[in-house]
Amino acid sequence: MAEAFPEPETPEYAPGTVRRRITHGVTLVLLLAAVVAAVVLVGMVQRGELELKFAFSKPTAPALTCPALTLDYPANTTVSVNVLNAGSSEGMAGAVAAELGKRGFQVLSVENGQTEQRAPAVVVSGSAGYAGAFNLQRNVVGAEYVQDDRTDASVDFVVTGEYKGLIDSEKVDQTPGVLSCPRMSPPPVDPSTVPPAPDGPAVSPAN
Repeated sequence: MAEAFPEPETPEYAPGTVRRRITHGVTLVLLLAAVVAAVVLVGMVQRGELELKFAFSKPTAPALTCPALTLDYPANTTVSVNVLNAGSSEGMAGAVAAELGKRGFQVLSVENGQTEQRAPAVVVSGSAGYAGAFNLQRNVVGAEYVQDDRTDASVDFVVTGEYKGLIDSEKVDQTPGVLSCPRMSPPPVDPSTVPPAPDGPAVSPAN
């Protein structure tokens, strides 16, 4: 019987063939697992159970606060200013620089510039230039202050298309005050406008 019906021989594969088949099997299993995981993730996103973020959030710079200190009006001759034209009128920066020079300001440079603020003029300085920025704000109606990280006392005076000119030198308010920076947070509070706190403990009204 054994001679008439020999037992089928089990095929023997080369070691390389066995490894390839194992590798293919593992790869198929991993692909199937990836597909299942993707289907599960899509379902969770659609149901609102998972929010995917594909970009790292950039660290936000700390917001600059508007200086609230009361400033004295410094002499014009102590203010160093860069005049920048952010409007469409050619030569406006040069004309403004000439007017500032007549008032004794130290003009450092005259050039084109830009600003996102919609104000007649924008005054920009670092903390060392608070007083100079305050002076220039008082010389223009509607000028807004913006602080940057410069370390010197120079001030940028950016004029826009809404700029109408300087205030008459004899009408410039030279009393102490605070910078006007409505786009910075929080806006300043002039101490002179804050009503004094009432004396004594608060009394609740009688029922």
